[in-house]
Amino acid sequence: MSEFNSDIFRGGFKPGFVMMVLEITREQLRYWRRQLDPIPSRPIFSYQMLLCYAVVKELIREHCLETRHLKASNIKEIFHWFEHPHTLCEREQMFITFHNKDSEVTLHHRDDYPVRLLAPNLHRRTVFLGVIEHRVFERIMVFGTNGELGCLRDGRIVCGSMADMKKMIWKFREHRCC
Repeated sequence: MSEFNSDIFRGGFKPGFVMMVLEITREQLRYWRRQLDPIPSRPIFSYQMLLCYAVVKELIREHCLETRHLKASNIKEIFHWFEHPHTLCEREQMFITFHNKDSEVTLHHRDDYPVRLLAPNLHRRTVFLGVIEHRVFERIMVFGTNGELGCLRDGRIVCGSMADMKKMIWKFREHRCC
């Protein structure tokens, strides 16, 4: 059985679709790209980069971090990790911690980290990639079922049909390993 590895989204996403899925403004995306992204001029976002920006949004909005704190951290290492393809199973087993004391962002595999330290506290913020990916996938499904799927395949815009959406949902659920 082949692993779900986001092949459905292999062409990438236009910035407007990224803004809709993440529910952010054009100015926020522009600012985050300039301040945090090692390659701020990318014209199309891969599925992996969409997830990376979802993590950035989670850290900024849900955990009340400021962009300047992320910029001072090693967030570029997280961007570099997301630039390479990873399977759904690999992503679901990863999480990111942000340590307030030393402004360090770290990517961890759940088997390599003590369970007692997973709970967030005042000095450490924790973001689970599986949770983020699930939220992003649900948002993509919302836009896709409305016929607004803005992903690109081979340079062409694909308007998601219900059949495409059912295939994506089946593929996503079928290959969940965790």
